Amino acid sequence: MNSTTKPALSLVVASGPHEGRAIPLVLPFVIGRAAGCHLRPASALVSHEHCVIENRDGRAVIRDLRSTNGTFLNDDLLLADCPLNDGDEVQVGPLRFIVRIEGAPQRRSGGDTVVAVRAEGETVTDRDHMTEDEAARLLSEGDAADEGTEEHPPVG
Repeated sequence: MNSTTKPALSLVVASGPHEGRAIPLVLPFVIGRAAGCHLRPASALVSHEHCVIENRDGRAVIRDLRSTNGTFLNDDLLLADCPLNDGDEVQVGPLRFIVRIEGAPQRRSGGDTVVAVRAEGETVTDRDHMTEDEAARLLSEGDAADEGTEEHPPVG
């Protein structure tokens, strides 16, 4: 698939002061605290290499990288690699994101995913994209964002 046919993929911040802001992704996209990660939340609840979103046969797929606290997709612990759909919710540590795939039809059923379906009508409106500086500020606020968020117990 060439770059002209590849859909634009982003993670939209689902809560907090940056709610609604989009982080555009170039795949593979690694989330974790390690220096080589693309998104580096400053939270102890996020592993050094927590999860990756990658392209498999033209589909965005999320994979947990054996993180301590797990990666959640639509509030379910990710136990296997799973294709992402527009409107899916991803949680990494205290951070929640909504997956946006430009031009994708609104998700109505579970399709080929292995996790729960979002309720019909739960959508995210399009808003401005987050700049790199705003993303850096969001990530540096990581531990402050831990306060008042639901914490999932360590897995494994």
